[in-house]
Amino acid sequence: MSLPVANEIYNRSSNSKINWHEVNHRDLQAFCLAVSRFERSTMQVDDEFMSKFTRWLRRYRFKLCSAPLRFSHPAVIAPGTIENMSRLLKRLQLTYPGIASKARDLFDMASKLAQSNENPLLEYLKVLVNSQNSYKIALLIKDSSLTKHVEKVFSEHYALRKVQMLGTSQLQGGNLFDWLLVIGPARWFPEYIFDSPRASEIHLIRYNWIKDRWKREPAFLEYSLHASQDPVSGDLEVNSVLKEPRDLSEMEYNEPAELLPTINWDDINARLNLSTSQDDQTQEYVEARLFSLVGEGVVFLESSEKSKALVIDLEGDESEEDIDGNESGSRVKRIRVKDIHEGMFILLRTSGGGDYILPVADRILGDKAGQAREMQLYWKELLRDVVSKRGTTETSVALKSRGAVKASVTNVRNWMSTKTIRPQNYEDFEAIMSLIGLKEKVLDYWEVAIAIETAHRQAGHYIRNLLLKKVLHSDLSELEKTGRMDFELEQGDGGKLTAFRVEGFSPGLYTVPASRLGHYFERDEYAWQE
Repeated sequence: MSLPVANEIYNRSSNSKINWHEVNHRDLQAFCLAVSRFERSTMQVDDEFMSKFTRWLRRYRFKLCSAPLRFSHPAVIAPGTIENMSRLLKRLQLTYPGIASKARDLFDMASKLAQSNENPLLEYLKVLVNSQNSYKIALLIKDSSLTKHVEKVFSEHYALRKVQMLGTSQLQGGNLFDWLLVIGPARWFPEYIFDSPRASEIHLIRYNWIKDRWKREPAFLEYSLHASQDPVSGDLEVNSVLKEPRDLSEMEYNEPAELLPTINWDDINARLNLSTSQDDQTQEYVEARLFSLVGEGVVFLESSEKSKALVIDLEGDESEEDIDGNESGSRVKRIRVKDIHEGMFILLRTSGGGDYILPVADRILGDKAGQAREMQLYWKELLRDVVSKRGTTETSVALKSRGAVKASVTNVRNWMSTKTIRPQNYEDFEAIMSLIGLKEKVLDYWEVAIAIETAHRQAGHYIRNLLLKKVLHSDLSELEKTGRMDFELEQGDGGKLTAFRVEGFSPGLYTVPASRLGHYFERDEYAWQE
C-alpha cells in the first residue's frame, strides 16, 4: 500500500459517515421471526428429518435477508427444493404430528416467498444509488457465492451498473470508494471494514426486524457519525437514514448471529463416510479436521502436526521457486493445516490429470512405454478371466491362500481395474502372479509396475507445477470478490486446481479414510440422501 493511500485511509477513519437504512417486507418479516420461534420450540427434538428441515429454513432465510436477489431466484432457492421439503414434511407428520402442523405453516410461508419476484433490498438500492450519479460505489454482501448472480442482476438495471461488487479481502488493501453499500447488520462483517474504512460513506442496509446495535472504537481517531437527508422517494416502505439503529426493544426482532446458517459437522462427516467402515482392514484411517468452504463446499484435511496444505497468499509475490513453502513471501505456499483459519484461500485439485497424465507418463517411460503398457494390460486381463470364472469372493480366498495380505473383494476389483497400476504390497502381487500362472516372471512384472507408477507420479508432479504456475501468474481479483476461482490447463484433460475461501472448520477431529483427504465435496449433494 502506498503512503498516499495509507494517509487517505487514516483521514477517512476520522471523517467517515456511517448511515443505517431500514427496509421492510411484511411476509418476509413474518417468515423470519416464525423460523426463530419454531427453532426455540423444537430445540429438544433430536430427529434427523427435523434437523434437516430446520437447517433448510435457516439457509433460505439467510439468503433472503443477505442479498438483493428476487425471492424466487435459483441461487436463493434451488429448483426442486420445495418438492423435496414437501416430502420431508410427510415424514415429520408421521413421527411428530403436533410439530408437523407448525412446520407446515412455515413451509407454506416459504413456498409463497419462493414464488415471489420481489426484493425490497434491490428496489431500495436502485433509488439510493440513483441519487448519487457521480459517486464511485461498491457493494458488499455476506455470502460471496451469490456475488456473480447479483452482478448479473445489477447489469440489467441502468442505475446499478456502476456499482462494483467486492469481497471482504478487497477492503484490506488500497481500494478506495466514495460509498460502500453493505447488505445486512454490521456484526456479519469483519471489524476492519468499519474501523479503517475504505469509503467516505458507509451505508448499512438491512431489514428493520434485524437488530444492529454495533458500537466500536475507531482504529485511529474518533468517528464522526453523520445523519444525512433521506434520499429515498416513492412508496418504498423504509425508515432511512438513521444516525444509529433505532431501539427494537418494544418489538420482536432477529439477532444478527441467529440469521446465519449453521453447519452440523457431525452430520456431514457421517454422510461423507457412509460407505466406509473402520472394520475394513484395507483402509488407512487418519485424524482429520473438516473445513467449510465458500458456497456449499467442505473438505477433510489431515490434522497431524506435520500436515500441510497449499494456500494462496494475496499479499505474496509471483516467485515460482517458493511454491513448496521455502520462502514466506510467495503467493502460493504450503502451511500447516493447524494454521489455516477463516478467510484464508486453500488450493484443491478438483479434477485431475486424467487422460493428460497418460501421454506425459509415456514420454517419461520413453522406448519402454509400449512394452510396459502391454505387460500391465496382460496380467490384468488374466486376473479378470479368473474372476469371471470363480467370482470375486472365491478369487479373494484363493489369493489369501497364496499369501496375499490385503486381498479383500474390494481390492480384487481395484486390481483388475485399468485405473490402478499395482497392489501396494509385493506379497499381494506375488499371489496374483501365482494365481494367473506367471509366478516365475513376478519380478519382471513387478519392476514394470514400479516403473509405470513412478512415471505416473512424475507426470502428476509436472502437471501440478504447470497448474501452480498458472495460479502464480493469474489475476486473482475474481478470487477476492467471489471467494472461489478455477485454474485449468488448456491441454486436454490437464486437470484443474480450485481456490476456495475458508468459511469455518469443525471444532473437533474425525477419523476418516485417507482416501477422503483433500477432496472437495458439495454439502447439498448429501442433503436428500436416503
